Amino acid sequence: MTQPEYRRAQTLMIYWHDGELTAENYLESRSTDTETDNAVAVDAQAVAPLEHFTDWLTAEKVAAQLGEFELGSVHEAVSALADAGLLIDRAAARANSPADARPREP
Repeated sequence: MTQPEYRRAQTLMIYWHDGELTAENYLESRSTDTETDNAVAVDAQAVAPLEHFTDWLTAEKVAAQLGEFELGSVHEAVSALADAGLLIDRAAARANSPADARPREP
């Protein structure tokens, strides 16, 4: 089975808000019944994996690059970052974009 590939959201902002490190994919539209903020408080260690996802990579490749984190903790971080809209799943991005806007294979 192919491992999912992720990339950092290209509209990601990280800033301090009320004393908390905050990350926001400011152009992401969330489908909810109520107006919700896309900003989430993140642990400073969450920024380390985000830094490595400049291009489509698997969690395994990023874990190998980071070295100091266990694979399981990187998988948990990637899942949480993707759920927060800070990492984009390649397969979902393809499925949700018009055919002419889909990323081209190298």
